[in-house]
Amino acid sequence: MLSALKAILGIKQLISIKTKKKKIFFYSENKNYRGYFLPLIKELKKNLDYKIFYFTSDIKDLENIEEDLCPIYIGEGFIRLLFFQLINCDFMIMTLSNIGENQIKKVKTCKNYIYFFHSFCSTHKCYEKFAFKNYDTILTVSDFQNKELEKAENIYNLPKKKIFTVGYFYYEYLKKKIFLNQKIDKYITYAPSWSRDKKNLFKDYSINIISRLLKLGFFVTMRTHPESIKREKKLLLKIKEKFKNESKFKLNINLEDISPFEKSELLITDNGGVGLEYGLIYQKPILYIDYKEKIHNFDYKDLNIEPLEDKFKRKFGFKISVNQLESLKKIISDIKKNFNYQNSGMDSFFKDYNLKEINASVRASKVIKKLI
Repeated sequence: MLSALKAILGIKQLISIKTKKKKIFFYSENKNYRGYFLPLIKELKKNLDYKIFYFTSDIKDLENIEEDLCPIYIGEGFIRLLFFQLINCDFMIMTLSNIGENQIKKVKTCKNYIYFFHSFCSTHKCYEKFAFKNYDTILTVSDFQNKELEKAENIYNLPKKKIFTVGYFYYEYLKKKIFLNQKIDKYITYAPSWSRDKKNLFKDYSINIISRLLKLGFFVTMRTHPESIKREKKLLLKIKEKFKNESKFKLNINLEDISPFEKSELLITDNGGVGLEYGLIYQKPILYIDYKEKIHNFDYKDLNIEPLEDKFKRKFGFKISVNQLESLKKIISDIKKNFNYQNSGMDSFFKDYNLKEINASVRASKVIKKLI
């Protein structure tokens, strides 16, 4: 009831906005995306010609307010749909894909819908086929995403959009917060990807994997994907209950807490961009458990481009199948003995794709100024 009232107040705030300055709206689905928005918001606030507004569907986003951030809560469901019908702005910036392909439709009172990426993944396998079709502008992490988007436009005759390479806001955010060399012996982060497929590692093997690691004497943190937090509450409660008396287990659902990555000597995952981020930022090994591919666009091969996350996994990931879980102890021991970041070739890979670039927020703010 309280959240509904706050959402209604948020709509009232939206309607009451009056300014002659250019209005830039940000929309976030979840507090865990805050770190993706902050660098750009802070950079844009340096220009007094803009008026910045940050709207959120997560009531927890009203907590622990950081400098330069004044969240306006608009909830979910009907009130969120109402919000997107009532917006009147120069720019709507978000990391929510599929606009215009779902319940959220574009309106003429928003002049420019801008999408930016919250992962290093390619655009054509982990995302739906027309996930970016209806955006006016897209801010990409690197040129490989530009090429994929432009090729999809040509193949499927999609509307042409303005595409700018700016970099990765979250990498910029993390670079200021991380503490390297905090590795703890026998500490592992398990971060399964989220998938629309009902058959996936998170659902089918998480309890098995955590149990095995704990029996082997490892400290284990399970780090969840934001979509898993939202869509798999029952399973997360089951995991929490199952391991509530295990002092060596932690469930990490506050994704602003990056300490598990800093402490762990190894990441265990299956798909998606978390392995890329972990290798880039923390320079540690990644064990991929092959079970079910994360495919949200079954026509992704039309582009004839190997997705970056698959290329990284193929070149640098240590891979096993779920049938090899009984051998985890030896597998992890061998990885620790054999992995050397300097000799792995990872650093050259990241440089080749310009993934080590920082100051994404500065480049993005220049793009927005140019668009205005």
